[in-house]
Amino acid sequence: MLITTFDYLRALCSLLIVSLRSGLLGLIGEWFTSSTANILEITIGYIAVPIFIQISLFLLFVKVDTNGWSYLIKKRIPKLVALYLFWVSLHTIFKIVAQNNLSYLQATITSFKTLIEFLVSGGFSPYYFFFILVFLTILSQSFDYIVGYLHKPEKKIYYYSFLGSCLVVFLISLTNTRLCCVYEEYGLAIIGAISNIAKWDYNPINFIPYIFSTAIVAYDYKNKKIKSLDRKLIHRLIIVFLLSAFFFTVELSINYNMLSYSRLSLIFFSWGVLYLAVAARFKSSKLVQFISSYSLGIYVFHIYFTDYSEWIQYFVLITGHELPFNVIVILKFIIAVLGSILLTMLFRQVSFLKNYV
Repeated sequence: MLITTFDYLRALCSLLIVSLRSGLLGLIGEWFTSSTANILEITIGYIAVPIFIQISLFLLFVKVDTNGWSYLIKKRIPKLVALYLFWVSLHTIFKIVAQNNLSYLQATITSFKTLIEFLVSGGFSPYYFFFILVFLTILSQSFDYIVGYLHKPEKKIYYYSFLGSCLVVFLISLTNTRLCCVYEEYGLAIIGAISNIAKWDYNPINFIPYIFSTAIVAYDYKNKKIKSLDRKLIHRLIIVFLLSAFFFTVELSINYNMLSYSRLSLIFFSWGVLYLAVAARFKSSKLVQFISSYSLGIYVFHIYFTDYSEWIQYFVLITGHELPFNVIVILKFIIAVLGSILLTMLFRQVSFLKNYV
């Protein structure tokens, strides 16, 4: 199965993630107003990970349907676990050795809570993405197996499950402040645990609705209901994107935590993008294919350029004076992308390392 539109999404989303962490999105927005900078970050910047998840789950549903559970057990889960272990371990070693930050590890193992958060968050890094994918992969296929066993209308179950999971995500995030108050007043451990988890940007519960939104698209695709952008699909897309805009307005109006993935606007928007990508297929350019083929490498390497920017001092030594903030941000983005691609090329030359990029 080849959906060339995914190349555009992979390429675009990998660049969006780098632009968010390098500060480029905020810089572009500030050329207009500070509020524009915030809007760009909480919309364009935060949509990349949900789209990546939608694509990954969609391909999972289709491949398992084609190749059976052997694909899941022999390839999918082992690869995701290997990616998680390799990159989290490498990042942890880098922080301890290269940055001489032993307190980073000591703080992680001080309690069971911090250890769990460390594991779920991928070492407090973007590598939480791999943990989330393992979690969603196991959960989605378990749910799909149960649905098949029940012999009930699949799509109706997917829709009910999607709406129910969206409600759970919204309520947990919305009641986070109130949960904190209950915990502080009564000291209930379970309330405190839920409150803490609700604060996590990498909270796995935030991503459960993506299982069902993707399952709906995969169901339509497998039953040949998505062939092109016909009138019925266009009407569906209009509804989905309008709902995304509605929830975004609600989130802004109630002072919702916009710097998180527990937002219904992101769920609905990425769902619509997936529908659009599957339906509107067109050939991707060589440049897009090139960036898309390096999207994983860009994702795993970019933080070494955006989050650890000591290398900027070399430019200071060369030029003899401090660089303007705008120049630093642009340099971060360009060098993060190019450096990540070059490191990916290097890894692909080593048989042991090529499987991790």
